[in-house]
Amino acid sequence: MDSAWPAVEPGLLSFLQRVFVSPLRLDAAFDGEADCEEMLVEAFPHMVDEEKRNATAILLQWKAEVSRPLKRVRLVTVSSAMHVLPLPDVLNVQDEYQRITKTSVHCILEMHSKRKQKKYREDAPDVRSKKFDSERKKYSLLLAQVMINAQLPIVALIQTLDDANSAWIHIFAARRANTLKSRYQVWKPFEKWLEMHRGYLFPQSVKDAIDYMQHRVDNGCGRTVPESLSITLGMLEQLGRVPDSARISDDPLWKGHIKSWTAELSEDSPPRKPAEMFTVAMVIALELLVVEEAATIFSRALAWVILVMIWGAMRCDDVQAIIPRRSFLSNFGLKLILGKSKTTGPDKVQKEVAVHIFRTISLTGEDWLRCGFNIWESDEFSFPRDYMVMEPSKDWTKVRRKFVTPSGLSSLIAKLLSTLSCPKRSGIGWELMPHILLLPDGLESFFSGHSARNFLTSIAAVIGFSRDERAFLGRWSMGMTSSEEYVRTSRQVVFKIQKAVNRSLVEGLEEVYYEDEPIQRLCDAAEKAGANPNRIKKRHSVLSDWGGRQSLGGIYPTLTILDGDWNDHEDGDGDDTDLAAKVADMTHREAADEVHSAKYFITVSRRTCLRHYGNLRKFTALGDDRASIRTSCLQDFAIVADTPERRSQIASIVAAWETAKEYMSKEVELKAEAKVLGQPRVLQIHERQAMLRAVEAIHGVLGDSECPSPDYLAIKAEETECNEPTAAPLDEILSKQSSSNSVIQSAVDNTGHIRVTRTKAKAKMPATTEEYRKTMKVEAYTWLCMASRYKAKHWLHGLTMEPFLKFTEYILGDRVFGIQIPAASGEASQQKVRPEWSIVLAYEQRLRKEAMKKVLEGHTLSESLLAVIRDPDLKEAYFTTPVALRSALSEPQQQPNKWPRFNSKGGFSGKQTSSFTKGKGKHSKGKSKGKPLDQRLKGLSLAWRTPDGRELCFAWNSGGVQVELHEFDIERSPQHDLTDNALWDKIFDTLKVIPSDSDEEQGSAPGAFQTATTGAGKEPTDATTVTTTAASTVLELTVEGDTEFDIGACHNTGKPISVEWDRTCKDFTDGFGLCSPCRWRPQQRGTRRSPDMVQLANNTFDCLAQCVMAEVPDLRLLAFKLVTGKLLESPFSEGALAKVRAKIFDLLPDPQEARVVDEGQPFHLRALAQWLQEFGDPDAKWLVDEQDSFATGVCLGVEQPLPRSPQVCPPKLKHRRLDETEFMAVAQNYPSAQISTKELEQKFREEEDLGRMHPSKMGVLREEFGDRLRIASMAAIQKPDGSVRPLHDATHSVMVNHAILYQDKIECPGPAEIAAIVREATETKEAPFCVSADIRAAHRLVKIRRSDWGSMCCKADSNSDTIWVNRVGTFGVSSAPYWWSKLAGLIGRFVGYLFHQRWMMHMIYVDDLHGVFAGESKFLFLWVWLLAFEVAGTPFGYHKFKGGFASEFVGFQIRYDLTEVGISTKRGTWIIDWIDRAMANRYVVQARDFSEFLGRLGFIAQLLVWLKPHLSPLFSWAAVTAAGTVCRLPDTVILTLQYIANEFKRETFLVSARRPQHFQGERFRTDAKCTTEFVVLAGWEIGTKRWFSIKLGPTEVPYLFKPGIGAQWASTSAELLASWLALHMFGWLGETRERKALEIFLVGGTDNKANESLTSKRSTTRWPLMGINMQLSSALSRARLSLGLRWRPRDENTEADQLTNENFEGFDDKLRLHVCWDSLDLQVLEGLIRTREEFETARATARELAKQAPKVGSKKFDKSPW
Repeated sequence: MDSAWPAVEPGLLSFLQRVFVSPLRLDAAFDGEADCEEMLVEAFPHMVDEEKRNATAILLQWKAEVSRPLKRVRLVTVSSAMHVLPLPDVLNVQDEYQRITKTSVHCILEMHSKRKQKKYREDAPDVRSKKFDSERKKYSLLLAQVMINAQLPIVALIQTLDDANSAWIHIFAARRANTLKSRYQVWKPFEKWLEMHRGYLFPQSVKDAIDYMQHRVDNGCGRTVPESLSITLGMLEQLGRVPDSARISDDPLWKGHIKSWTAELSEDSPPRKPAEMFTVAMVIALELLVVEEAATIFSRALAWVILVMIWGAMRCDDVQAIIPRRSFLSNFGLKLILGKSKTTGPDKVQKEVAVHIFRTISLTGEDWLRCGFNIWESDEFSFPRDYMVMEPSKDWTKVRRKFVTPSGLSSLIAKLLSTLSCPKRSGIGWELMPHILLLPDGLESFFSGHSARNFLTSIAAVIGFSRDERAFLGRWSMGMTSSEEYVRTSRQVVFKIQKAVNRSLVEGLEEVYYEDEPIQRLCDAAEKAGANPNRIKKRHSVLSDWGGRQSLGGIYPTLTILDGDWNDHEDGDGDDTDLAAKVADMTHREAADEVHSAKYFITVSRRTCLRHYGNLRKFTALGDDRASIRTSCLQDFAIVADTPERRSQIASIVAAWETAKEYMSKEVELKAEAKVLGQPRVLQIHERQAMLRAVEAIHGVLGDSECPSPDYLAIKAEETECNEPTAAPLDEILSKQSSSNSVIQSAVDNTGHIRVTRTKAKAKMPATTEEYRKTMKVEAYTWLCMASRYKAKHWLHGLTMEPFLKFTEYILGDRVFGIQIPAASGEASQQKVRPEWSIVLAYEQRLRKEAMKKVLEGHTLSESLLAVIRDPDLKEAYFTTPVALRSALSEPQQQPNKWPRFNSKGGFSGKQTSSFTKGKGKHSKGKSKGKPLDQRLKGLSLAWRTPDGRELCFAWNSGGVQVELHEFDIERSPQHDLTDNALWDKIFDTLKVIPSDSDEEQGSAPGAFQTATTGAGKEPTDATTVTTTAASTVLELTVEGDTEFDIGACHNTGKPISVEWDRTCKDFTDGFGLCSPCRWRPQQRGTRRSPDMVQLANNTFDCLAQCVMAEVPDLRLLAFKLVTGKLLESPFSEGALAKVRAKIFDLLPDPQEARVVDEGQPFHLRALAQWLQEFGDPDAKWLVDEQDSFATGVCLGVEQPLPRSPQVCPPKLKHRRLDETEFMAVAQNYPSAQISTKELEQKFREEEDLGRMHPSKMGVLREEFGDRLRIASMAAIQKPDGSVRPLHDATHSVMVNHAILYQDKIECPGPAEIAAIVREATETKEAPFCVSADIRAAHRLVKIRRSDWGSMCCKADSNSDTIWVNRVGTFGVSSAPYWWSKLAGLIGRFVGYLFHQRWMMHMIYVDDLHGVFAGESKFLFLWVWLLAFEVAGTPFGYHKFKGGFASEFVGFQIRYDLTEVGISTKRGTWIIDWIDRAMANRYVVQARDFSEFLGRLGFIAQLLVWLKPHLSPLFSWAAVTAAGTVCRLPDTVILTLQYIANEFKRETFLVSARRPQHFQGERFRTDAKCTTEFVVLAGWEIGTKRWFSIKLGPTEVPYLFKPGIGAQWASTSAELLASWLALHMFGWLGETRERKALEIFLVGGTDNKANESLTSKRSTTRWPLMGINMQLSSALSRARLSLGLRWRPRDENTEADQLTNENFEGFDDKLRLHVCWDSLDLQVLEGLIRTREEFETARATARELAKQAPKVGSKKFDKSPW
C-alpha cells in the first residue's frame, strides 16, 4: 500500500503516514477542497498559501485516482474477514468448531445480530415479569409526582437520598401494578378538579374532598368511586407522612359522607352480576376438541387450558402466572405452580401456590389431561418463559413466542368458543358435529374470563360442599389458614371436590345438580340477540334423568390409569430430580437454539461505536454519506476534528463505515443469488469454513477430491436441521473436484410455453473400488461437518470416522464385493464370485437408506451404520439373492429397446435382436440378410407418440388407414387470397385430399375434406371452418359468407365517431354493440327513423322526465349528492317506478304482455322486447322469442356454439388457447376455498335466497344430468369486509370452457374511446357532468337453461356431500360475459334510442357504466338516463356512484374540467413505490410480483403511450422466467425501471384528450459525423434556415467512444442524439399539455438495417442507443410530442452532411444557434450512465473474484430423456 500514498513532499507524507496509518483512512479524512485545506492548516499552521494550494491539488488528484483501488481494498477486506488464530491441540471436531466460531469475526458478528433480531421476533423468557415491573415503576413514579406536586413531608426526606427514583418506587412496598394504576386513575380527575376550581393540586381541607365527591355523585358515578377515592387519599397521606391530625382520610365527617354516598349509590345501581358459568355441553365439547387430531394445534392447546381453568377454578390472570417449567403430570394428577399473581409472589406471605387437577377427571372417557399436557410439552410449546399461553399464528397452526395479556387470553378463549362444535352421543361415547356450532350468533360474548372459575365452585355448592371446603378451589383459603396448613391440605380437599363433581355429572349423586337455570339464561341471551332459543336449549341440554338422577348416564370413573403409565413423583425428592433434569434439558436445547440462530455483531472502532451500535446493519444506517458520518462522530461520540489525532480517529470510523456498507451489500447479493439458484438453504461461507476447519483440525487438510462441495453441504445442513437425513445416491455425493454449479436452462414444452428449469448437479457413479472409497470419504466428512455444527442433534452424538471406514470395508471386503465360495476342486481352495458391480452399489445404497430409517427411529448415525452391516435379512434380500439369480442365468439377457428407432440409412439404430431381421444376423456372426420393415419409411425416424403424449397409429405411416379430415392448419401470408379456387386446389394437391361431395352439392366453399385414398363411399361432414396458423395465433375464418354489418340499418347519418389514440384511428365503441346509436354524435342519431319510432322515443322520454320532476325536487343538488356518495339508495320509490312503467307499457302494442315479469329475472324483458322490436333492434328476439331466450334461460354454449349477431358484434377471429389439464368431472377446491368454507357456504346461502343457486346431492344430479355433470374447483378471494368472492374454475379439470365456442367478438371501450368522450363533451362548449355507476352482480343477472345447470355445479367444501347448482351466469364460465354483454347492450341501446338527439353519451365496460351529459338540461338528462336503466330493471350499487366534472372509470382518471385523461395519483404512486421497493432490495424480485407489476404498467401504457416503447425488455424477461423464480433483474430492465420512476416523479399522470396537432412534411434535417477523435452533431431548419453545429469529444460524450476505435461505431446513437438536439434547439421540446405529432427523418446509408427496430418500435436494448432513446422519450413526454422516425439516404441530406464536415458555406452565420453542451438538460441520460457504470464496476469485481476461485473441470453433457 506504500505506492498508494499521495506524491506530496516528504515532510507532509511522513506526517500523513504517522497520523492516518493507511491510505484508506486518509481517503476517509476529507471529501472536498475545503476539508483538505482545513486539515493542512491544522497540521501546518505556518504553511504558505501557495504550498497549501499545491498540496491540496495533489491530494485531491490522488483521491480521484485511488477511489477504485481503495474500493477493491474494501472488498478484499470483506472477503478476507475470517480470522483464525493458531490451531491449539483439540480432541474432537465439536470443540474445534466451537473454538472457530468464537474467534471468527464473521461468526461473532452474525451471532450478535441474530440475537438482536430475535428480540423483535420473540419476547424474552421473563417478559411477563418485566412488563409488570415496568407498569409498577411507571405508576409508582406518577403517584410520586402527585406527592411532589403537593409538597408532602416525605418529599424533603426523599430528596436527601442518593437515588431518589428508586426510593419513590420502594415507598409503595409490595403493592401490585394494577393496584397503583387504579389508585392513580381515581386520583387524576380529583387533581384536575382541584386545579380548575381551587387553584392547587392537593386538597387543603376536608371541604375540598367533600365538594368534589358531591359533584361526582350529583353527576352520577359508580358506587365504588367514593370508597376508592377515600382509600387513595389515605394511601397518599400515609405514605406522604402527613401528620395524623391533618389527615383528611381519617376525618369523621369525611368517613360519614363516604358511607352515606356508598349506600345512596348502591340503592340506585343494579345488583352485582356474577360471571355466567359454562354448561356441561361446553365442557364435553372442549374435552373432545383436545383429543381431535384434525383440529389446529393451538385450538387443542387452548381447549386444554380452558378445561384446566374450569377444574382448577382459575382466572385468566392466574393462567398467565403459571410457571410452565415446573408443571408436571403424574398418576395423582396435574400440578401447576402459580408464581407471581394477585395473591402470591416474592413479596406476599404465600410465595407460590399449586393448582391440582385429579388424574382421571373426564366426562367423556377421553384422556384429555394427558393429551393436552403432551401438546404443551412438545418442542413448539415448551420454550423458556414465565407465562403460560403465548400468541398463536394467524391460522392457529403454530405459535409465536409472544406474551399474551390476560385480556388477550380472554379474547382468544372467546374466539375458540365461537368455533366450538356441538357434541352428540355416539354409542357409549361422544363425538363432535363439525358443521353445528354450540354457540352460534355471537353467544360466546355471553361468557367472560371468570366463567370458567364459576363452574366447579357452583356445582360443588349444589352437591353439598361447605364454603370452607370450596375456598380451597379458588385458593381463597390462603387468607384463612397458615401457608403450611394450606399446602398440606389443599390437594386432598381439591381432589375430593373434583371427583365428587365428576361423579355427579357422570352418574349422579343424592344431591342432584340441575342445569336448567344456566341454560335458560343462555337461551334468554340468545333470544335478545335474535337467535332461536329452542335451538340453543336443545344443543346444550345433555343431562337427563337416569334412575331419578340428572346425569350423563355414564359409569364413574370414565377413565382408568394403569400403574405404569406415569411416575408418581409428588412432593418428594424425585420431583426435584425430575425438575433438575428438565431444566438441564431445556438449557441444553436453548443453548443449541442460540448457536443455530447466531448472526453478526460488529466491533468497528471499539472505543466509540461498540457502546452505541449493536449490529452491523444499524451501524451502516448511521448516515447516508461521509458528511453525515462525520456529523455523527461529533454529535454521538463527541470527537471534534481539532487535532490530527482526532481527525485520524474520525477517518478510521468513516473508513470502517464504508467497509461495513460494502460488507452488507455483498451479504444481500449472496442471499439473493442463493434464492435465484433455488438452493435449499443459504449456508454462509463462514459456517462452511468453520465446519471444514473443525474436521481438518482432527483429520488433516482435505483435498479437493475429499472435501464436500458447498451445494452438498447446504443440502445436508437443511436435512440435519429438519431431522430428516437421507441417503444420497452415489452420483449426487459431490466433492469440490467433481462439483459443478447448477444452471438455469429454458426449453419449449409441447404447449408452446417456455419453461425455465434448474438442472441438478450430478457426478458420475463410481466405476471402481477406489472411486467408491473416495466418494464415501466425501460422505463421511460431510456428516462429520454436520456433527461439528449441530451438537444438539442426538443422532449425531459420538460420530467419528470409524463407522464409515467399517461400512466401506464391509462393502469392498470379502463379505460383499470380494466374497468367495469353495472351489469345485476341494474344500481348502476358494474362488471369487465376482458379483456384478451394479448389484454391489444397489446393495450399498439400500444399506445406507436403512441406516437413515434407523436414525429416524431414534438411533444414532454411528449405531445405525454398524447395525445395517450386521443385518442378515438385508444381505439376503438385496445381495445374496440377486447374485444367485444372476449367476443362474446361462447368458446375460440384454434388455431390448422398448421402441427401436430407424437410422438415416433406413435400418435400425442401436443393438438389434434376431426378431427384427431374417438370416444369420449379428449373433450368428454372419452377414445380415434382413429387410427393412417398409421401404417407404426409409430415412425417417419412427415416432410413436404425439407431443402431448398420445399414441400414434403406425398403420398411418404405411398408408393403410383412411382419415377423414375435418379441419387443418395452414401457414399463410397476407398476400394469399382464400377465395381463390386455384389456391385451394394447390392445397388439396399438397395434402392429397379432395373436397367432400356433400359440400359441393350444398354449394359451399370447401370446408370438409377426405383423403384421396378413401375412394368410394365418401361420408359428408359438418365442418364449416378452416383454421390458419401464424406463429402461435389461430385465426378461424368462416367458410360460409359471413353477413357483414349493415350501417344503414342503424337509421343514423354518416359514420360513427372517429377516435384517435397513439397515432391510430378507428370507429367509436361504447360497449353496447355496433348498432348502438350512441356511437354517433347526437345530431346524427335517428335521422332516418320512422315517425313512429321518433314518437315512441319522445313519449317514453316524456314519461321518464315527468317522473323525475315529481320525485327529484332539486335536480342539481341531488346529482351532487349522488356523485359524492351521499345518496345510498335510489331516489325513485317502488311506487314511482311502478307508475312510470305502467305509462310506458301503455305505449306498447300489448300492454298486458309487457307487464309480465319472468321468474328469476329483475328485468322487464317482455316490455323491453316489444319496445326494441318497434325500433327493429337485431337482438330483440333473444329477450323472449327464441327457444333459449333471456326469459326462459339461455344456452351455456357447451352443446352448441354461441349465436352470431353480425349487426351487434364483429366476428371473432382469434381464440385464446386454454390450459390443458387432466380431465376430472368432479374437481377439488383450491386451498383458498378450503380455508373459507364457512364464508363460501354463507355466500351460497345468500345466492339461494335470491334464486340463483340451490343445493342438491350427487345422486339426484346424476339422475338428471348423467355424464354431463361437472363439479368445478372453487377459489375464494378475501374482501376487506371479511367476506369472500367465489371464483368458479370452469377451465381446469372439468374443461367446460374448452367446449364453449364464441362466434362474436365482444368489444369494450378503451383509451381511445375514453379520450373521445371527453373530447366530444368539452367541444360542446358547455360544462359537462358525468357519472360512473356499478351494476350489482352483473354476470349473475342472466338465467341459464335448466339442461345446462349440470355444467355449472360446485361445492363450498370439497369434503361435503352438498353440491351447489348455479342457475344463472357464473363468473369463471367463459359464456357468462358474452350473454351479459348481449343483455346489457339491449338495455343500453333502449336508453340510447329514447334519448334520440338529446346530448348524452355513455359507455359500458362489463359492469362499469359511465355517462356524460351537457347542455342546460344536463341534470334532467342525468336523472332520466338513470331512471331509464332502473325502469328496465337494472340493479345499481348506489354507494359506488361517483362523478361530477371528473371521475374514475375502469381504472382510468377522466377529467372533463381539464380535457385530460390518465390514471389516478394513487395508481401512479403504486408504480413508483414498487420500483422504490425493488431498488431497496437491490432489484431482487419474485417473478410473480414482477408480472403483477408489469400487468399494471401495461394497463397504464394504454393511455401514457410514451411508456410502450420501453416495456419490451420487461416483457421479454418476464416471458422466459418461471412465476416462482426469485432473482435479480437484468441490467437493461433495471435501467428501464429507473427511467420510468424518474419520469413518473417528474411528470403528471394525465395527458390531453384533445386531438393532436399534426405537422406534415419535413421541419428540419440533421446529421452526425463520428471519427476516432470527435463527434459532430449538426442540423438545419428548412423553413427559417436556422442551423447549428457542435463538435464533441470524449470529455463531453464518453459513452460514444471506445478505446482504439473512437466513435466510429456509434453513428446510430450519434444521429439520434442529433435529432434530440435539433428538437431542443428549434423549440419543439417546450413543456405543454397539448399533444402534437411530428415526423422527422434520420439519415443513414441505404444498406444500414441495424436501426429498423428503433424506427418501428422506438425501442432498443443496445447501449448507448438505449440511454439516448430514453432521454429523447423523456423530453417528448413532457412536450406531449409524438415523434415518427423516418430514415432517408445520406445523399438526400447534403446540407446537413456539409455542416457535420464543418463546411458552413451557404449558411448565414447570423442564423446560427450556438450550443453550450454543459447547459443542456441531460439528467435522464446522465443518471442512466452513472447506473451503468456501477453495473460495470460490479461486474468487473465479480470477474476478478471469479478468476481467484478454483478452476472446476467441465462436466460431460447429459442428454435429458426423450
